[in-house]
Amino acid sequence: MVTGIDASAGMLALARRRLGDDVALHAVDLSDRLPFTDGAFRRPGRVAGAALLADCGQLIA
Repeated sequence: MVTGIDASAGMLALARRRLGDDVALHAVDLSDRLPFTDGAFRRPGRVAGAALLADCGQLIA
């Protein structure tokens, strides 16, 4: 199971297009606690948003 979070609805929409419907995506307010219980994830990790860009040049454009 893959779970993604972001504060941006636009980034979540991009992730949905790239990753499909088998990924749980959540819009969150990053100033609040995340909507997951302690121990909910076996192997938490982080992937930078740049991984979703087709052209990393977009980062500095």
